[in-house]
This record gives sequence, structure tokens and C-alpha cells, in this order.
Amino acid sequence: MLSTVQPAAAPAVGAASQRLRETLARLEAALGRPVARSPAAPAVPASDSEGQAAYFELCRAQSAKYDADQAFWEVRDHYHGPGRKQRKSAARLVQEAARARFVAAAQAYHASPRGRAEAAARATHNARHGTSL
Repeated sequence: MLSTVQPAAAPAVGAASQRLRETLARLEAALGRPVARSPAAPAVPASDSEGQAAYFELCRAQSAKYDADQAFWEVRDHYHGPGRKQRKSAARLVQEAARARFVAAAQAYHASPRGRAEAAARATHNARHGTSL
């Protein structure tokens, strides 16, 4: 059976969105009833969009930092062929750039409303329980 349920995702843009709307319209016409759709993703409040963007940038930067660290460790620990020194040097440069991006993203996140709210929640927890999160 043809599945017509759309996954909840970011809104489609451009030609792909137009083709999707046309396909759904044809299915609805053929079935004689509306096609089931998954609920729309919740909208981010305008006041939190800056914090949300900073949070996602922090997540991406942390992932890139982790990947760069793994690549450096792989060269350092397991590659012993020709060009090892150059590969290790290149991996170190990528690692340093990823770490700098992570530091910048972390500073931006902690300066955002969401980061300040998280810091306040942590401080409240620490004061109440005497332990850090």
C-alpha cells in the first residue's frame, strides 16, 4: 500500500515543494478524501530563535570538533606510512580550526537568552542540591 504520511521535517522549498503539493493534490483527488499528514513541527518562538540558532551552531561545532579529534588521533596512532608528518600536521590544523569554531560557538551560545537561562537553572540546582550538573 502506498504510504502518504509525510515525516515531520523542515518545510520544503522551491521545486521539490511544488512537486510534493501536486502529488498530494493528485492523491487527494484520486482517493476522494484528504491525505493523512503528520503534524507540523512546532514553531520556535521569535524570542528564542536566537538561542535556538546558537544552540544548533554549538551542536554542529561540537560534532566537527569531535570528528577532527578522531581524525587526528587516527593519524597519530595508526598511520605509519609515507607522509605521516604532513598528514599529522594537516590533521592538527583542522583540529585547531574546529576547536576555535567550537569556542566561538560556545561563547555565542552562553551569551544567548537560552544559554543564560541554562546557566540560571544550573545555579539554582547547585544552590539547592550542593552539587553541579
